[in-house]
Amino acid sequence: MDEECVAYMAEGGQRPLPTTWRDLLEQPISLEEVHIAVRKGGKNKASGISGIRLEFYKANRITIKDYIGATMNQMFIERKVSAQQKHGVIVCLPKSSDRPHRRNFGPLPC
Repeated sequence: MDEECVAYMAEGGQRPLPTTWRDLLEQPISLEEVHIAVRKGGKNKASGISGIRLEFYKANRITIKDYIGATMNQMFIERKVSAQQKHGVIVCLPKSSDRPHRRNFGPLPC
C-alpha cells in the first residue's frame, strides 16, 4: 500500500480519495475480483433474500462466473440496480443469553 493511501486511511477519509484509489475504483470489475470475493467468503453464512448461499456460488463458479461478472459490471457502469436488488431482510438475533433486553439484540442482514 502506498504512502498516500496509508495517510488517507489514517485521517479517516476526511479528504478527497487518493488518485491511486480513484483510478482503480473506476475500472470495470474483473472476473478475477469476483472469483477472489467468492473464494474468501465464509461458509454457512446467512443467505440473501433469494435463499442462495455462498456455497452455491462456490460450487458453480465456473458455470456462472461470466453471468455474475456481467451483472456486476452492468450495475457498476450504469450506476443503478433493479428494484428487486434493493430488497433485503434484517433479522435481529440475540447477542447473549440475556434476551429480554433490546440492547442484547443485533441486526443480521440476510
